[in-house]
Amino acid sequence: MENIVLEKKDCLYVRMLGGFSLLYNEKPLSLVCNINNKSIQLLSILLYHGDEGILRNKLLDILYGREENANPTNSLRAVIFRLRKLLAESGLPKDEYIRYQNGRYYWKPDNFNTVVDAVQFEKTAVQALEKKEERLDLLKRACDLYCGEFLPLMAAEDWVAVVSVRCQELYFSCLREACSQMKERGEYEEMLELCTVATEIYPFEEWQVLQIDCLMALNRYKEALNTYEHATAMFFEELGLSPSEKMLARFRAMSGQIHYAAGAITDVKGS
Repeated sequence: MENIVLEKKDCLYVRMLGGFSLLYNEKPLSLVCNINNKSIQLLSILLYHGDEGILRNKLLDILYGREENANPTNSLRAVIFRLRKLLAESGLPKDEYIRYQNGRYYWKPDNFNTVVDAVQFEKTAVQALEKKEERLDLLKRACDLYCGEFLPLMAAEDWVAVVSVRCQELYFSCLREACSQMKERGEYEEMLELCTVATEIYPFEEWQVLQIDCLMALNRYKEALNTYEHATAMFFEELGLSPSEKMLARFRAMSGQIHYAAGAITDVKGS
């Protein structure tokens, strides 16, 4: 939440990365229903599509495409009615919220702005990757905005899976480019912070390799070795995989440095 700059006090902040939650004027809103309820799915779709809206036929396909439904249009009307009731009971100001115009449905509140973290992340990431020069700050900003996979509790939904993959690819691209530039500048502390977050979100994508590189560059060899041991144990226990060549290369480099440091200490003691 600290990474989001709200335009004014009256604002609905929507978290979709790493979970789903709503904050209105920095206070949590409670929607009394299951996350996979059709009303919440509809709300998520409308919030994500924002000012562009979503075509009615596409919305019907997302909500009812997998189901045998004799009258999906009537079902959609009923879901919209239930969603408006949920919103009225949530603590939000009285409003219609859901508008239909020129074949599209929109999320359009009259009295406040809406900020969706996933949308903000995507815009920032695309801008950062398209920028030709002086883009490191924007790349780091995009990485900071990414707090986890898109709507993880709705991951089985096709539209969620598509957005999730796109966000993950953008995140990885921004992270790789940011780390490359920080490595050139010798900014290993900041690089380590970004890689540590990436490892927590995606423990099986081998971001530990860059963590180890940072720790070695900072002469923190014991921490680097602990990171290696934890990662290789996790890969073996969870996936049955032996250390990759990248990880083994880091282990050899660490071993050499640790032996060198130990030898240097012995020489000092001898002197």
